[in-house]
Amino acid sequence: MYDLPEKRKFARVALKSNITLRFLQDGKPQEPAFYAIGKNMGVEGVLLASEKKLAPGKMLSLNISFPGEDDPVEIQGQIRWCAVMDPAKSEPLYLTGVQFSEITHKHLRLLIKNVCGTMSVDNMAYAV
Repeated sequence: MYDLPEKRKFARVALKSNITLRFLQDGKPQEPAFYAIGKNMGVEGVLLASEKKLAPGKMLSLNISFPGEDDPVEIQGQIRWCAVMDPAKSEPLYLTGVQFSEITHKHLRLLIKNVCGTMSVDNMAYAV
């Protein structure tokens, strides 16, 4: 489906999560919000699937909802790449790689808890 060179330093796990995205302007989230599904995630970034083609280099505010958590984790990140999953479809889905850039210690702990808590050999996207 997609064959990109591996550049990750840390493991990622398959972890389906609902993510609300907003572009950042002057460090502040802008409206309108749009939505994506997290396909896999690690402490450095996330792979998103969405209907929106996102330009590399743009900054995002991501609100990531994890099962069993009351509040979403808010993280800022930079779009590193974007590729169409199936160009033959009339309404294509895009895969987008986002590298996290700003995260609080509280949110980092929640992210690690949710990512590491689901780790197994079967759901690793990449192992060091």
